[in-house]
Amino acid sequence: MNQKKIGNFISEVRREKGMTQAELAEKLGVTNKTVSRWETGNYMPDLSTIQSLCTELDIGVNEFISGERISSESFREHADNNVISVLNREAQMLKEKRISDFLSGGGTGLLLSALSSANGLGRTVVTVTGLLMIFTGWYFRSKLDKRILSAPGTEK
Repeated sequence: MNQKKIGNFISEVRREKGMTQAELAEKLGVTNKTVSRWETGNYMPDLSTIQSLCTELDIGVNEFISGERISSESFREHADNNVISVLNREAQMLKEKRISDFLSGGGTGLLLSALSSANGLGRTVVTVTGLLMIFTGWYFRSKLDKRILSAPGTEK
């Protein structure tokens, strides 16, 4: 899925309907700035808003996800591609979550073992390694959280 393409599609269909961003926003209970962000591809609508948006624009969810009108002949192909895209995104995010959990958990274990060991250079090295693992895990988790909160296709 391509967020810019979806944004352009929202803009195109809204204009075809003769609506301003403000009018569409009012119907959906969001601000016109939010609609502008969707149309520029900076943000995607929340899952809770997508159905209402599709209803207002008189498009299908599959067309929304594809960012284009879909003929009845190619509907199944687009639907299959969209499902595969979502499944691939979910698998990638699960892999990243496991890495993040491993780093944070392993770092915590190292840190705890270092704190219970005798003083010395070894303790310092293990403590620093544990802290680095924890912070690296947190960093990757924050990146993953941003991806989870964004729509598919918006990852950088």
